[in-house]
Amino acid sequence: MGVYESQGRLTKAYKMLQTRWMQIHSGWNDSASDRFQEAFLEPLDADVRGATLAIDHLASVLVNVKRDCE
Repeated sequence: MGVYESQGRLTKAYKMLQTRWMQIHSGWNDSASDRFQEAFLEPLDADVRGATLAIDHLASVLVNVKRDCE
C-alpha cells in the first residue's frame, strides 16, 4: 500500500467516525458525551490533521529519494 492510499484510508476512517459520532451524539447529548468529545474526539481531530500533513511531507521526501536514486 502506498503513502497516499494509507492517507486516504486514514481520512476515510476518520470521516466515518465523525459520521457515527454525530449519529450517536444526537441521542446521547449530556455532560458525559461532552466530556467524551473533549477528551477523545477533539484531540483525535488534531492528530489526524497532523498525520495527514506528515504523510504529505513523507510522500514528498520519498519522491525526492526515488529521483535521487535513479
